[in-house]
Amino acid sequence: MKKKMILPLMAVMFALAGAFASAPLAQSGWFNDDGEVEQGTITIPANKVCETGRNIQCMIGVLPAYNTQSNAQSQIPSGLLKYNN
Repeated sequence: MKKKMILPLMAVMFALAGAFASAPLAQSGWFNDDGEVEQGTITIPANKVCETGRNIQCMIGVLPAYNTQSNAQSQIPSGLLKYNN
């Protein structure tokens, strides 16, 4: 009886471990590319939290990431998304 329970139990354990080990959802922000304001996935950094009021600039590709569409359109420095080292 115990041998019949081990396999399903192991399957459940691996499924739970895989769910918790998956990568977190990608962060997004706004960027201004020559007057075109769009939203995109933050690529730099890949593993830090990007917020306003921090030290190092978060980037969407090679463009700075902003917290709102209007801040990206106006390129307002206080709206830049940054992370701490």
